[in-house]
Amino acid sequence: MQKQSKITVRECRLRAGITQRELGRALGVAYNTVSRWELGTVKISDINRYKVAQFFGVEPDQIM
Repeated sequence: MQKQSKITVRECRLRAGITQRELGRALGVAYNTVSRWELGTVKISDINRYKVAQFFGVEPDQIM
């Protein structure tokens, strides 16, 4: 079984070509929350990790 590579929220967002504000709106969180996840000042909750993974089409355990 192949190990899945980890990816950051920022990497996902930049690959999709969307802003923090756009991602925040899509997930129902403030854009500064997205910023804090990306900076590592706030740990992403499990429910938001799932939402991010679902939005970008990756597995939740891939999101760092």
